[in-house]
Amino acid sequence: MPEEPDAPTPSQGIPRHEPSGFIQPAKPEQPADATPAQPGTPAEQPGATPSGGFVPPSTPAQPGGFVPPSAPAPQPGYAPAPGMPGALPPQWNPQGYGKPGVVPLRPLNLGEILDGAITIIRRYPGQVLGVSAVVAVISAALNFGLGFLLADNLTEIEPLGPAATDQQRVDQMWSILGPTIGSLVLVLLITLLMHAVLQGYLTTVAGKAVLGRPVSAKEAISEVGPRIPQLIVVGLLYGLMCAVGVLLCFVGVLVPWTFFALASAALILERSTIMESLRRSGRLVSKAFWRVLGFLLVAFLISWVLSFIIQLPFDLGAGGTLGRLFGMSAPHIPTTTDLIIQAAGAVVVETLITPFSALVTVLIYVDLRMRQEGMDIDLARAAGTAPQYPQNPSAPPQQW
Repeated sequence: MPEEPDAPTPSQGIPRHEPSGFIQPAKPEQPADATPAQPGTPAEQPGATPSGGFVPPSTPAQPGGFVPPSAPAPQPGYAPAPGMPGALPPQWNPQGYGKPGVVPLRPLNLGEILDGAITIIRRYPGQVLGVSAVVAVISAALNFGLGFLLADNLTEIEPLGPAATDQQRVDQMWSILGPTIGSLVLVLLITLLMHAVLQGYLTTVAGKAVLGRPVSAKEAISEVGPRIPQLIVVGLLYGLMCAVGVLLCFVGVLVPWTFFALASAALILERSTIMESLRRSGRLVSKAFWRVLGFLLVAFLISWVLSFIIQLPFDLGAGGTLGRLFGMSAPHIPTTTDLIIQAAGAVVVETLITPFSALVTVLIYVDLRMRQEGMDIDLARAAGTAPQYPQNPSAPPQQW
C-alpha cells in the first residue's frame, strides 16, 4: 500500500488551488544551510547581493516595486524627417532614391548623363528615332533644294572677260549671292523651327523616361502640341541671341548658348511662359555655369565627331575627296546624284545625332534641379520609390 501524504498542518499553510492550465513557475533551489525567510520580512535587503553571485544592473526605484523593462537599443539609420514623426527616410545608396527610369534619382555625373541619353534612344527607338527621321527628311529636302538652286546658279555663270568693269563683277556676284542668301535664310529659319519643336517633343519623352513610364509618339505629340507656338518663339529668341553673340564676339556666343540652353526643357516640364522659361534657364545655369558649359561642349564634340564619321562615306560617294572636305582643293559643282547622296547622309546624321544632343540637354536640366532644389525626392515620389514627403514649397512643382 502506498503511503498517504501527511495532511497539511496549520503551521505549513494551506495550499492554493491554481486554475486549470496554469503552470506555476519553478522556485529557485536554495542551499541546504540557507535559513528560510521569516514571514513579514523581505527576502533580500536593498543593496545585498542575491544568492548565486549575480548582480543585476541597478534600476531606479519605482513606487510599488515595479521595475520598468530596459529601453530597446537605438536602431541604425537616420533621424525622423522633420514633420514626419517616427518616419525614417530610406537609407542612402549609390542609386539615391532608386533608378526607376534611365538615370538614378540623385545628382548625376557626365557619364551618367551621356549614358542616360543613349539609353532613352535604345528604350524608345520608335518614339525618338521615328519622329527625328521625319524632321530629318524635311530638313534634308530643304537643303537639297537649296543645293540644287546654288548648283544651277553656278552653271549659269558666264565668265567675264578681262575687259569687265568692277560694276559688272559686282552685279554678277549679287546675281549669285542674292537668291542663295535668301534661300539659305529661309531654310535655316524652317530648320530652326522644326528643331525647336523636336526639342520639345524629345523633352516630353525624356521626362517620362526618367520616371520609367511608357510613352507613345502620339501621347508625346498630343502633350507638346498646345505648346508648339511657345516652343517656336523660344527657339527663335535662343537662335537670335546666339547669332548676336557670334556677331559681337565669336567666343561670346558661348554665354547665351549656355545660359539659355535649358529654356525649352523648362517650358515643357514646368509649364511656364516664354519669358519665365528663359529666366528659369538663366537662374539654374548661373549656379553651375562652367559645369553646364563643359557638359554641352563635350556633347557637341561627340556629336560633331559622330556626324563627320557618318557623313564621310556619303560625301566620298558624292564625288568628294578628303582634300575637298577640308577645303584644300578646287570647288566642285555637284550633280543631282551628288546632292541626293549628300541628302541621304544628312538624314542619317540628323536622325541619330540630333536626339542625342537634345536628350543630353534635358538630362542636364534634371541634374541641376536635383542638385539645387532636391527634385530627386519629388521624382522618387512620382515614381513610387520614396515616401510621400511634404513638397519643398520654394521649388517649382514637378509636372510630368
